[in-house]
Amino acid sequence: MHGDDYGTYITAKGVMYVDDLRLNNFLYAPSGPAAYYYNSIEDDFGKFILRNWLNGDGSAVEFHDGRWGEYISSNRHVLAYFKQLACDAINDGSMVITDKSSLALTNYGGGYSSGYELINGSNIDVGGFLVVGLISLVNYVYQVDLVFEFNDIIDPNKDHRSDSVLAFLSTVSGYACNDYQLRITGSYSFTVPSGIIH
Repeated sequence: MHGDDYGTYITAKGVMYVDDLRLNNFLYAPSGPAAYYYNSIEDDFGKFILRNWLNGDGSAVEFHDGRWGEYISSNRHVLAYFKQLACDAINDGSMVITDKSSLALTNYGGGYSSGYELINGSNIDVGGFLVVGLISLVNYVYQVDLVFEFNDIIDPNKDHRSDSVLAFLSTVSGYACNDYQLRITGSYSFTVPSGIIH
């Protein structure tokens, strides 16, 4: 499924309808036991992620820039990671960032309060979290400009009982429960004062 946050998303198996991320056919609460999990999610990103797993056809979902890119780049673990990558590149003198990782978006596994918890982290098997950037020094301040690609598979984590319960109850309730790949691209820029590099 391809799109940019503001249009109709065409999938390999059909059409998904999108209106400025509110996603009319995904943001109403599901029925049955899945409603408990859905109603505990506090942001639209998480609601879409769960709803697409419940009702989607398993097609890969891609968001390029826009609100999804901003969502990933505003995560506190991602911001700390970006800063560490920049400091490493400055300290080694390369002024270039190229990295691929399986970065976690939370410091614990599982949960249903946000999209970050539902994603949990990037999946290295489908590309992981790719970050590329350049750093320049202007007036004693380092300017860092990054682009990134975040890849994950949305599927139940069998290590967490709540995921297994959700998958079982949703399946017997008639939901499709199709795992799918999620790819989010974006960009992010920030500055680092030269005096704090160590």
